[in-house]
Amino acid sequence: FFNLFIFSGFLYILRFESEKEYKFTWLAGLFLGLATLTKGPVGLLIPMLAWFVYTLRYARKKWEWKAQFFVLVSWFFTMAIWFFAFLVFDPRGKETLEKFIAYQIDLFVNPVAGHSQPFYYHILIFLLACIPLSAFVFRGMWVKGINEKELIFKRGFTLLFFVVLILFSVVRTKIAHYSSLMYFPAAMLAAYYWEELKAIRGSLKWEAKLMLIVIPSLITLPFLLLNFIIPMLPVIGGNLKDEFLREIVSSDAGWSGFEFMIGLVFFSFFMGALVFIRQKKYTSALFSWCIGTVLFLAMLSGLTGKIIPHYYQKPLTDFFKQHSEENAYCLVAGFHTYTNLFYLNLQPDYRGDRTPWDFKEDIYSGVCTRKVYLATRLDKVSWQFFQRHRYFVPLYEKGGYCFFEYRK
Repeated sequence: FFNLFIFSGFLYILRFESEKEYKFTWLAGLFLGLATLTKGPVGLLIPMLAWFVYTLRYARKKWEWKAQFFVLVSWFFTMAIWFFAFLVFDPRGKETLEKFIAYQIDLFVNPVAGHSQPFYYHILIFLLACIPLSAFVFRGMWVKGINEKELIFKRGFTLLFFVVLILFSVVRTKIAHYSSLMYFPAAMLAAYYWEELKAIRGSLKWEAKLMLIVIPSLITLPFLLLNFIIPMLPVIGGNLKDEFLREIVSSDAGWSGFEFMIGLVFFSFFMGALVFIRQKKYTSALFSWCIGTVLFLAMLSGLTGKIIPHYYQKPLTDFFKQHSEENAYCLVAGFHTYTNLFYLNLQPDYRGDRTPWDFKEDIYSGVCTRKVYLATRLDKVSWQFFQRHRYFVPLYEKGGYCFFEYRK
C-alpha cells in the first residue's frame, strides 16, 4: 500500500503540473499522508524531493508555493486526524509514536537488522529482478515525439525513478523491497519505449538485446548446474572451515532433480520473445515474457519453496513451533531473524504488556520467572557466549544451530 499511496500522490502532483487545477494538490496531500502513515516520513520526502528537482530542472524555478502549501496542508490534516485519534483512544499512543519516530531515524542512520549492502545494491537488484522491464526503462527516458502533457509525466517518472534509486542507495539499511517504488515509474517509462518501438516497427537497440540475452542467461545457469552441484554438496560441506556453513550445506534437503527445468523454461520463453520481436510480433513477445515469468515463479515456488528454507531456517522454525504454545520467551543470539517473533504465541507478562527484550537483564542475571529458550548458530558458541548466557543449558544441535533452555 505504501507504493500505491506514494505513487498516487505523485501522479496527482504531475496532474497539477499538467492541468494547473488545485483540486489535484488536495488529493496529492491525502495520498501522501496515507503513505506517511503506512511507512513513515519517506512517504512525503520522496515525492516532494522529486517535485523540487522537477521545478529546478523543468519549471524554470517558478515555485508553485500555493500548490505546495495545499499539498502540505492536506498531508498535515490526514496525519493529524489519525494521530489525534491514536493519542486519544490508545492508552499507549504517545509511547508508540515516540518509538515510531526513533525507529525512522535509526533506519536512516544505521544498518538495521544486518541489511547493510554496497551502494550499487538497488540498481543491481532492479536490473536482474525486473528483466525485461529493466532493458527498456533507460531508452524510455529519451523517447521523443510525445505531446506536452505526456512530456510532463515522462519527466516526472524519470525524476521519481532516480530520486528513489539515489535515496535508498545512500541509506545504509538496504533491503530489496525498499526501492520497489522504482518499479512504478520504470514500468511507465518502459511502456513509452515499447509503444515507440511498435509505432515505428523498429528493432531493439543493442544494449536492450544484450541485457535480454545476458541477464536471462545468468539467471538460468545456476539452475542448469544444480544437477551437477547437488550430489557434490556433502563433499563441499565437509571441506568448509566454517562450522555453521558445513552443517547446513551437508544436510539433506530433498532435491528432486528436476530443478534444472526452472531455468530451461525461463530461458526458452525469453529467447522466444526475442524471435517474436525480430519478426515484428510485439504482442506475441509480451505474452512470451509474461508466460515465461509466471511459469518461472510457479516452478521456483513449487520445486524449491520448501528446500531453500531447509538450509537456513527449518531447524529454527521447527524449534519455535515446538515451543510456541508454552507462553515462553524464545530469544536468539549472534544473528538476526524474525522467526522467533513470527511463531511466538507470547502472552503479556504479569508485570505489564512488555516484550522479552524488556526482561533481558532479568534473564541474564537469573531472576526471570518465565520459561525461556535460546537459539544461536554453532559458529557463535564460544567461552564469551557461555559467560553471557550462564543460566542456559544446551538442549541439542541441529542444522548448524544450537538450542538452549533457561534454568536457574
